[in-house]
Amino acid sequence: MNDPLSRLSAIYGIEESYISATGEHRVIPDAIKISLLEAMGVDAAHDLDLDHGQHPSSSGSPQHGGECYVPDWLREGRIWGVSTQLYAISSRRNQGIGDFVDLANLAELAAARGADFVGVNPLHALFWDDPNRCSPYFPSTRQFINPLYIAIDVLPLGAEILAREDQCVQSVRESRTVDYGTVARLKHRALREIFFRSSARDDFEFRSFCEDRGQPLDNFARFETLSALMVERGFQSGWLKWSPEFQDVHSSAVLELMRDHQDDILWHKWLQWTAHTQLAEAQRCALAAGMRVGLYLDLAVGVAPDGAATWGDPALVTAKARIGCPPDEFNVLGQDWGLAPIIPSALEERAMGPFEEVIAASACYAGAVRIDHAMALERLYWIPEGSDARGGGYVRYPREEMLDVVARVSEKFNTIIIGEDLGTVPAAFRDRMWERQIHSYRVFYFERDEAGHYVNPESYPQLALACIGTHDLPTLGGWWSGTDIETRRKLGLIAEGYIEAELAARQGHRRQLLALLARNGFAHAIDHASATELADEVVCDLHACIAKVPSRLFVVQLEDIAGARDQINLPGTHKEYPNWRSKLPMTLEELFDSPLAARTLDAVARVRPRQP
Repeated sequence: MNDPLSRLSAIYGIEESYISATGEHRVIPDAIKISLLEAMGVDAAHDLDLDHGQHPSSSGSPQHGGECYVPDWLREGRIWGVSTQLYAISSRRNQGIGDFVDLANLAELAAARGADFVGVNPLHALFWDDPNRCSPYFPSTRQFINPLYIAIDVLPLGAEILAREDQCVQSVRESRTVDYGTVARLKHRALREIFFRSSARDDFEFRSFCEDRGQPLDNFARFETLSALMVERGFQSGWLKWSPEFQDVHSSAVLELMRDHQDDILWHKWLQWTAHTQLAEAQRCALAAGMRVGLYLDLAVGVAPDGAATWGDPALVTAKARIGCPPDEFNVLGQDWGLAPIIPSALEERAMGPFEEVIAASACYAGAVRIDHAMALERLYWIPEGSDARGGGYVRYPREEMLDVVARVSEKFNTIIIGEDLGTVPAAFRDRMWERQIHSYRVFYFERDEAGHYVNPESYPQLALACIGTHDLPTLGGWWSGTDIETRRKLGLIAEGYIEAELAARQGHRRQLLALLARNGFAHAIDHASATELADEVVCDLHACIAKVPSRLFVVQLEDIAGARDQINLPGTHKEYPNWRSKLPMTLEELFDSPLAARTLDAVARVRPRQP
């Protein structure tokens, strides 16, 4: 590492090489290093001539340490909860999409069964004026909340307005999938009318909220206002496709336009305040109902390159690179997640403040937070502008400083931390998670021994959250029936010649599941493995079996006990599959009254009784 480019790359965290998933040693070409440096705002041609003795943001040798919050009663205890996608909740009162009142009601229903927490998808702000950009893991910013989750009916004037919109409300409520476009237009009309007809702008608590959120809220509200204006003019909602004069948050064109739209800016701030108050109320209701943790929220790993975060602070989050994964045996082209990364040197120059704000933006509402792709605390695979996923490189982050921030925020808000550590994760990183009391994330489908058999419950670690599946995997019913295989066949994601092998492998996995149950005292005829319909007793017993794990937390996915077969998100697809749109097949009230849900939740509660 004696050449100037390698030294400069090392200063900014760009790794010289990496070991691929297949064990191959891959060296990062100089052209990729230069592109990554440019994505960070570094003029490689100029800076190569400078003498860089240390990282531009390093400041001595800080002392590291500190554990994340774990309540005393949980250190040797075990609890359980339920999870779902908030938008997917069907209820008799919502406006076609699950909302914060539904979340509070879900918490109360689950608490009555003995659950201590309720988990949902990331609630980050998406793109208000392009509601079909609905992936909760592709947010405009992680500092603010998605206003589509605001419950209209509990707001002043809400019932009156919804009465006029009754036909529209009934239509979107009865739809089997979330009609984001219609729901967004309905809520847009209602929320604007409520704001402009009420005295909300004069509310002392609202004004205090605006002052407390400061410049970040100002920039976000300006972005939302400008995004709406750009869409009206025929541009896209994201700033990368706007007229050049509006792409700079500080440009005179932006400032001049904003002077004429102060009411719209204030409205977007009011939306955030309203979302804030309703989400905080959902947590209050969860705790009041007897939950000891309450809300379990999810933190996305990055942001959209054309959203509020990159527009409002381009020196912190670069739009000139995307996060992804290098090629491996499963995907020879690698993966491009399309997310914009934070620039590590910018984080350190600001003493980690922006990262602390992002973590706190979720932790302040929650008793537990899951950090998606926890390896981002150590390094991320960057793909520079103009390259595909084969032409990227790893960028190292200030791991210990970031872990310090996570621990500090966790303690401040009494928030349990879970780190999503699926896939290839170095043992040393998991050791650091353990030392910092960050819980591992263990998924039943992936917990296998070297022979490919499902491991017994006692093999799971204590410092973990265990679950059956995730949003990127088939539901339990879909997995058992092979619905996911058929879906991928229809979409051309599996060649016809491989279908029989996939189905045969699935039957083998069903047999292994039944064998696991038999080893743990749940007897089922092995012939059940040939059945395409999943028996209720298998659903119930599998949950009871995995609930036995030593892991501190166990979560029941509502989709699995509601009989849902459609996968929540099918990776590798876009418009050809209704990702992030499927609703639960019954209302909350019907779900908790259903025999399968009642039987399963009661079985889990017996294995993990709530201790006084």
